Amino acid sequence: MDAKAIIEGKLSKKLSESPELSRSVNAAVAIELSGEGGGRWLIDFTKTPANIEAESSAHAVTTISMDAETFVGMSKGEIDPQTAFLTGKIKVDGNLGVAIKLGELLS
Repeated sequence: MDAKAIIEGKLSKKLSESPELSRSVNAAVAIELSGEGGGRWLIDFTKTPANIEAESSAHAVTTISMDAETFVGMSKGEIDPQTAFLTGKIKVDGNLGVAIKLGELLS
């Protein structure tokens, strides 16, 4: 499964089935993935269910950047998000608390 399928498929489905997850984040978050299968997605958690837009340039409270391979590994449970952050594989620009909540959604 590639990053796009995870974000636009798995995550989108999880958010529509559990709208309370949107309320727990309650912010616009951008995910910027580099490398093969990368791109930029804006997830607006202020809406219920959250709205996911591919290649959106809209403003986000928090931007999370990493390579697509790290993102896929995290979503499969093969890479620990905290370790990836501490080793510099994940960069967070903005509210770290929002990033942590998003990490919980992906697991």
